[in-house]
Amino acid sequence: MMKLLVVLTSALLATSCRDRVDRDDRAPYSKTHETARDDFETTRNTFAKHVNERLEQLDARIHELAAKGTEQARQAADELRAERDRLAPKLDEMKRQAKAGWDQFESDLSKSLDRLEQRIDAAFSD
Repeated sequence: MMKLLVVLTSALLATSCRDRVDRDDRAPYSKTHETARDDFETTRNTFAKHVNERLEQLDARIHELAAKGTEQARQAADELRAERDRLAPKLDEMKRQAKAGWDQFESDLSKSLDRLEQRIDAAFSD
């Protein structure tokens, strides 16, 4: 009985697999305009969040520098605040930046933040 069951199962599997044809009737995936726009919006929002967090940290360090109490530290903090304030228009521009120029914009803003951070570090070491 067991042999008959094995033979029948094997025969059934052999015939069902033999005639199988894999077909993919689905349309290939492609991003729609809306999906691409949503991806860019997510990228821009993520970068904006990162920039704002970074600016909060830099602002706190500038405040810490000013709190040192020396005239040199206060003067350095004032200069650094002015440099930070010059970044404000770029932050507003970020909301309007088109996808076409995004990579360059992101790179330029990151470099500006890096320079500000380096100047803050240098002010603390003076």
